[in-house]
Amino acid sequence: MKKKLGKSHSKVFFRNILPTTNLDKNTGYFKYGYNDQLPLDIINAINNSGTAKKALKKYADYIQADGFLSDVASNFEVNGKETADKILSKIALSFGYFSGVAIHVSRLGNGAVGKIKVLPFHKVRRNDEYFFFNDTIGSEKYDKNAWVKLQSFKGTIASFEDMAINKTEFGSRGEIYYVYDGNEFDSAIYPIPDFLASFEDIKTSSEISKMDYESVLNGFVFGGTMTYIGVSEDLDEHNQSDRTRIEEAMVQFTGLQKNQDGLTSRFAVMTNFVETKEQVPIFTGNDPKPILEASNSKRDVIERAVCRLWDVHPVLLGYSEAAVLGNQDAIEQAKTILRDAVNPIQRMITDAFKELYGNTIDWTISEFGVEINIPTAGDKILKTLNSLSPLLATKVIDLIPENTLLEALGIPNKTIEQTPTQP
Repeated sequence: MKKKLGKSHSKVFFRNILPTTNLDKNTGYFKYGYNDQLPLDIINAINNSGTAKKALKKYADYIQADGFLSDVASNFEVNGKETADKILSKIALSFGYFSGVAIHVSRLGNGAVGKIKVLPFHKVRRNDEYFFFNDTIGSEKYDKNAWVKLQSFKGTIASFEDMAINKTEFGSRGEIYYVYDGNEFDSAIYPIPDFLASFEDIKTSSEISKMDYESVLNGFVFGGTMTYIGVSEDLDEHNQSDRTRIEEAMVQFTGLQKNQDGLTSRFAVMTNFVETKEQVPIFTGNDPKPILEASNSKRDVIERAVCRLWDVHPVLLGYSEAAVLGNQDAIEQAKTILRDAVNPIQRMITDAFKELYGNTIDWTISEFGVEINIPTAGDKILKTLNSLSPLLATKVIDLIPENTLLEALGIPNKTIEQTPTQP
């Protein structure tokens, strides 16, 4: 067969290294990945790996932290059921899966943002002008005709012209605010998570778990090799030789074919019926010891690698020796690394809320595991006084009512009892 140079036909290459985005002429949106299945592939791979799911959750927890620093921001109602703090958890989870979030925006009559909610990211597509949404994606009843168009986000205050267009051209379905850090090296259209470069590690984590499970189900009988003597190359009525027929049957006893539960028959034993003793094949069983040793050693390496795909040090998920787990400095350092990793995401979310609701509210997000010290009135007074010269500070103190100063500094204000005047 003639080799073609300069082009890879590997699905792994197209799906993971270059998740190309092509315009679908039938729907009018850009495909998310070469086959438009990349978001579902990401969800399935992560949900089939216990370690990936835990690492993602830890990453999302650090993004959300203790919510917004400001109580006004935390308790701000973004829709009839959720506050800003509550919706922040969904935003953080979306960033864990896809490195981005799709927010549906409804407007008030004056053009200001009314209600917002987080959309399932894998159900959203886009082109250069607007967005598409299909609520049946990922379900057994996928409907290719269920796509609806939504207007792109129009800023803190939408013009009456934009609101009129939303009504006439988009059926008053609202807008989609797409938040992610896109670049030309990955995709300027859809977010491409960094962990996609090591997507095979996530899949390997899942396969090792299934492999161990299957070995237990099969009583640690790890299959083997069937040797046939004198196999005929003659073709039968189905245009198959003994070799092709046997090879097709043997595929069932590898990890290449999965049932509806995702399990294979790689450790099963093949049955064969012959007419004479000379036709009996020779079976050579696999030694389970090296397989088990390789599985155990590889599992530890892979699980640690998967943790790091979300900048989660394995120690934060318990994948370390007792000595490390007991080392508070090592644990604190791992927490600091993760806090630093999610900080750009937190700032991006803060900027998104400013775009939605303006700057009148402080949308800064807290840091996970960091104690929040809110300055008191006394702290503010002392900070001001310390910034002044002694002479000027003394004059400022004289201007502050005594009761106010003592209360701000937390000093009990003892009322001086006066001796009543004798008649």
